Amino acid sequence: MTIPVADEPRGGGWLRDLLVATFARVMRLYFRDIERLGDPPGPEVRGRVFVANHTNALIDPVLVITDAACPIAPVAKSTLWAVPGLRWLLDRAGAVPIVRRVDTPDKSAAANADAFRDIAAHLSGGGNIVIFPEGTSHSEPHLAPLRTGAAR
Repeated sequence: MTIPVADEPRGGGWLRDLLVATFARVMRLYFRDIERLGDPPGPEVRGRVFVANHTNALIDPVLVITDAACPIAPVAKSTLWAVPGLRWLLDRAGAVPIVRRVDTPDKSAAANADAFRDIAAHLSGGGNIVIFPEGTSHSEPHLAPLRTGAAR
């Protein structure tokens, strides 16, 4: 798997832009008020790792991606690629599948070596990623224990 750099988003730039614009409208209809701390990243932001809390399943990465003016590729659990229709959206978003021990106990962390190499190349080429170190979405009013993903 190769993650494209920011200037070459997976699935084609225009298609990704159309999807981001569509989901941005949906988010603004669904969430009338979106409260931010600080300014969202501008289009000039390159080579960054964004780390965010994960309290609302797929809504969290969609809000991050649609609120930022720069392209951001989410890191997501590999099992999401098995959901019909979702694989196509994840690929268009340039998402990176990560194998989690909780989902596949028979695989080691080494199963992600290629993904981490691709992420490093993506970042050094000017791309951005977002990772959710809690490792799962939840509805609790506090942070879940952080996982090691953001530190790797």
